[in-house]
Amino acid sequence: MKRNTLLMLTLLLFLASQLIAAPAAFASAQAEFVLINNTSQWLTLYVDGRKSCSVPPGDRCVDLIPVGNHSFKAVATDGRSASREGYIPPEGRSWTVTENQK
Repeated sequence: MKRNTLLMLTLLLFLASQLIAAPAAFASAQAEFVLINNTSQWLTLYVDGRKSCSVPPGDRCVDLIPVGNHSFKAVATDGRSASREGYIPPEGRSWTVTENQK
């Protein structure tokens, strides 16, 4: 009887540790965020205020970021910028930045 109780307690502790670890594993999931630069200037991408990458005109850059809500800012070499916020799912997202023609 004691052996069965000990075995059951060990199994319950193992299951509890797995349940605690599951949200942490999901929180650390990474997704690709792709910035596509369709402008005539270099763009620097900031994710949550952190410099992510710089991309020349007509090219793209990819950053791995945690799944979740983020803010993004693309800053051109002439100082113009574009911003957006949003949820990045596990399958990732892309953002195409273009210039307004005057």
